[in-house]
Parts: sequence; C-alpha cells; structure tokens
Amino acid sequence: MFQKANHLVPAMGLFFAGQQAIREGHTGFGFYLGIVEIVSSVALLVLFAREARAALRPKHLSHPAHPKHHGVDWVDIAAGCVLVVEAIEHWHTTNHIARPIVLSAITTFALGLFHGRIAARASQRRTLRVTDDGLSIAGRVFKARRLHAAWDQLASIDVGERWAVIATRAGRVRRLDLLDLEHPADVRAALFEARRRMTDRLSSGTAEAAASAVEYR
Repeated sequence: MFQKANHLVPAMGLFFAGQQAIREGHTGFGFYLGIVEIVSSVALLVLFAREARAALRPKHLSHPAHPKHHGVDWVDIAAGCVLVVEAIEHWHTTNHIARPIVLSAITTFALGLFHGRIAARASQRRTLRVTDDGLSIAGRVFKARRLHAAWDQLASIDVGERWAVIATRAGRVRRLDLLDLEHPADVRAALFEARRRMTDRLSSGTAEAAASAVEYR
C-alpha cells in the first residue's frame, strides 16, 4: 500500500497541470490533454482511496483461512495510465520522449495485469497445509526451508504461547513465531489439527480425509 502511495505524487502533479491547461485556455490537443490529465489522476486517487479503505477494514470482518481470488490490480493500471499521460504531456511541452517514464509505465502495467499470479505465488510461500499426506509449511527466503513431511515422518508438534516447534524423525526442526504471524489463531488451530492427525496415525495407522490450509505471514 505504501509503495502504491508513491503513484499519488505524479497524479497530483498531473491533476494541477490539467487544471492549468484549461485555465490558460488551451485549445485543440492541449485542451483535450488537460481533460485526460484530470480524469486519469482523479481515477487513480479514487481507486487508491477505495483500496486503502479496504486495507484498513477490521480484520474480524475478513476470512483469512479462505482462499482469495486475485485478479487485475486496478490501482496499478490507473497508475500506468497516469504515467502514460505524463509521458505524453512531457512530449507535448518539450518535444522529447521521457524514456524513464515510459519504462515505468510499462512496468506498472505489467504489475497490474499479472497481479493475480504474483499474489498467488506469494500466497503459496506463506501457506501451512494439513492434508491426507501430511504437514507442509512453506519456506521463508533467507530464513527457513520448506518443510513437507508425511505423518509417519513427524516426531512431534509442540504449540506454545508464542512458539510452535515441528520436528521430524530425520532431525529437521521448524520453529514458527506465532506472535510474528498475521493470523496466529488460524495457524495455531491448524497445528493442533496436525498434531491430532499425527497422533491418530501413530495409534491407528489412519488419517482422516479432510484437508485444510491456512495462510500466515
């Protein structure tokens, strides 16, 4: 969200540039460019405000354990449009193409169009899964490798007030700082379910068919 706030600076500049063009009585291309500058900047401001309001919504109103459907990021698309209009305005006043602005616009459009794939991959990197086969905990870059173990490969699952410690029979240990996660209650519940399944497998050699997954950060 804070990274997207950087787009507001050129948007405000473009808005005032459009107003100035209209006040000065520009005609033809200059007049229509001013209109486009105002419309594109206002669209970005409205979309950003809407996304910021959604991000500040109380957490209890969301459902973090349910999978999210990611699509196009319209704030980035609007920001890309602002950059394109800014590049056109720069060309109109200087007769030169601002290549850095054009490159930024292309990059911003790409981020907006592929937002779904990027978000899905990020989600996979912070997911804890309890399935028929066992327990899977996503890795963290430069911090911990991904852990995937079948039920009979697990030695223990300890869940404390702050730390959760998962150990395998091969000697691997994965520690989760529950206080450092965004949804500790969901992670804690999933780990309790995993421990129950592990115990059931050790005692009866069976595991229930249901599967669950929870995201953490």
